[in-house]
Amino acid sequence: MLPLVQLVFEEPAGRPDLVDEPLIVHQRTEKTRNRALLVFVHGLGGSRYGVRSTWGNLPKFVFEDFPPLDVGLYEFRTLFRRLRFWESVTLQQEAEVFAGILRDATQYTTLLLAGHSMGGLLCMEAIRYFLKSNQSEELRRVAGLFLMATPQAGSERVPGFLARFSKDFRALKPHGDFVTEIQRAFTNYVLVDENASAAGKEQIPAFAILGSHDQWVDGLSAGLGIPDRQTKAVRGSHTQIVKPPNKGHDGYQFLRASIEHRLLLGGISSERKLVRPYLESLLVDLERRSYSNLPRMIPLSTQQGRLGALPAHQQGLAMDAMLLPRTSAARPHPQPDASRPEVPVEQFLCENTRILLLGPPGAGKSTILRHLVQLFGNYWISDSGAVPDDVQPGWWGRIPIFASLNQWQEQGKELLAFVQDQIRMYGTPELAERLPELMQQGRVVLLLDGLNELPQLSRDGKRGLINDPRAKKIAKLGSTTQDREVGCVLSCRVKDFAGGPRWRDLHVLSLEKQQVEEFAKAFYQDIRERDSLARSFLSELYDSADLKREKLCALAAQPFFLLGLLYYFQQDPAHKLSDKHSVLLDNTVRVTLARAKERELLSDVEADELEIVLRQLAFNMTDAEYVKRVEKSAAESWLFHPREQEFQDGTGGYTPQLSAAEEARASELLKWAEATGLLHVAQDEVEFHHEKPEDVRRAFWWFSSVTLISVLPTLKRT
Repeated sequence: MLPLVQLVFEEPAGRPDLVDEPLIVHQRTEKTRNRALLVFVHGLGGSRYGVRSTWGNLPKFVFEDFPPLDVGLYEFRTLFRRLRFWESVTLQQEAEVFAGILRDATQYTTLLLAGHSMGGLLCMEAIRYFLKSNQSEELRRVAGLFLMATPQAGSERVPGFLARFSKDFRALKPHGDFVTEIQRAFTNYVLVDENASAAGKEQIPAFAILGSHDQWVDGLSAGLGIPDRQTKAVRGSHTQIVKPPNKGHDGYQFLRASIEHRLLLGGISSERKLVRPYLESLLVDLERRSYSNLPRMIPLSTQQGRLGALPAHQQGLAMDAMLLPRTSAARPHPQPDASRPEVPVEQFLCENTRILLLGPPGAGKSTILRHLVQLFGNYWISDSGAVPDDVQPGWWGRIPIFASLNQWQEQGKELLAFVQDQIRMYGTPELAERLPELMQQGRVVLLLDGLNELPQLSRDGKRGLINDPRAKKIAKLGSTTQDREVGCVLSCRVKDFAGGPRWRDLHVLSLEKQQVEEFAKAFYQDIRERDSLARSFLSELYDSADLKREKLCALAAQPFFLLGLLYYFQQDPAHKLSDKHSVLLDNTVRVTLARAKERELLSDVEADELEIVLRQLAFNMTDAEYVKRVEKSAAESWLFHPREQEFQDGTGGYTPQLSAAEEARASELLKWAEATGLLHVAQDEVEFHHEKPEDVRRAFWWFSSVTLISVLPTLKRT
């Protein structure tokens, strides 16, 4: 078996070395990621390539329509090529060679065999060889048999006396020994009806295509033993039925549907049964974590350049990303290069294998990862097994594995072990056990969310960069043969991670004015005056040189905050944006809590209580000069109690002790906050999500519940 690596099916030209190769397999990558192989076998006097090839465009059509399938073409000596009698063997001997090649192709768990005329008999004889040699494991790999004008009972058109002079005609002799032995084996040991079952028989569903004016094989012989629902009579001669002029041809449509059905019900379905439960549970969990807020608002552009006006109901997000090469150590905090082209994240991933998804808080990095879960997961979840056009051929059939790095508690734990633990959380231990094998085969794309959210994160004291053993383990991904082909998207903030030689940067860009306008129209799509409301919002936002408005525009450039501004503007009776950022940011939290109530994560009473305690926590954090993170014990206390004032001599500022009832209540409140996406709760610390670079400003979200006197010391320091 010789692999031929091609992204587009083409017949090899100028390759005399292929003439004597029995099986040539067209595959999309050097090391195939597919687990299914379809082999075409020509008939009497046929050939696999050339102007007069048996198949015409049929293999090309299948290669194009079935990304999870590699396509093989088998060739053997028949008719006049048997004049080299010293190289001519019987069909039984050829079938044994064919069976041995199939057996040794262990990278494929699913085999589909398609034979034309005598080639169909060769396929059947190979199956009979597996039967008589008790190779039951190989029989189970054969998920389907496609017979095209195959004379299962022999051909009446072959004169009997020719059987004495030709091995081919001996095999095609009507009711001859060769076809009789095949039929006896199939009748006794093989079940060709895909809807039936019988003890002691191997189920290998067979499908037949018959020519309406086939002068070589009659309909009875071509469809022998195969249920009518698994046969198709099409207009055409003996040779025409395997050369469909286009994909709309009746014969090709039948073959395509049959292949698709066998892939779903055959060996491929076993992997789908392994992967689908994980992805379904994962997507439900991501929905619960609020990663799906943005896709409801505006779709992802799959075109080069800026996002245009697209229907808001489409699934996706408004994150165009910018290509940027990996920078040198002299520039650990790279910025997007405006001269570089913008590119969809899935295209950049397919071209570079491992990428850093960089962007400020609230830019939509987590939402982009969710988009990739859906994009790569579509094949595994949908019944049709369809592959999105956005995914390049070399990445078809990849399994998306999502992991929240804020749950990686143990610094000594390896990346593989951590990801396996994440998979087991969704009740799929079998997939976790197979992960090392799948990674080595290059069939996995890891989606790692939030490097900066690693619990108890270690940083370089001089440069402020992440210097944590867990980050180093991620950076080494791709350095060994076991994980060289593993794709990965790691989200983090621009300032946090220097990466490595095998990583490329992808920056999530802030929204420009035109994109903010499209976002606003999508947000207001159910309102009659959506266009005028969107224009008023933009005018209120941009038509001012006021310094506060400039800061507000910076907030609006991040989708997380833009959602809150749009909601506030819609609810305000005068359709105005407040000059007080604390009011607007407080409204963003209210919107987040409202969404949690809509999804029944919180009741009205719980949401109101959570809003009050989070205000208390944020103020206490700012008062203690904590930025974003705080020890869990302090956070639990500061939900209920104001932090004691710290004096200049260093006294005071202690953390009040909680009662047992308060400890239990604090634990519950923090779980609610984490469910809404406002907080992340680790084993030893609590962290606010979606923080702007000016972290201290966040505290103003909750100042409305604090007296002016208590605020003054904090204002003085900040």
